[in-house]
Amino acid sequence: MSLSWKSKRGFGFVIGLALWSLGSAAVAHTSSGEAATEQMARAQAVRLAPKGATITSVDCKEKDVGFSSRFRCTAHWTQGS
Repeated sequence: MSLSWKSKRGFGFVIGLALWSLGSAAVAHTSSGEAATEQMARAQAVRLAPKGATITSVDCKEKDVGFSSRFRCTAHWTQGS
């Protein structure tokens, strides 16, 4: 059984779309940090951004772990040109 050129083209499009989505996920421009205090988690997330990046925002969430809390922060950044 042979595929028609339309089927091959559609298959190529789907593969290309899948590869493109992988590439855009790799360019998420975020870094995360987790620690016992919000200040430490925020500092870790910012520190993990690449050198020369501009931090645009940092979001933090508190989560309960056993009888204590931990913080997870995500820094969003843009790459300097």
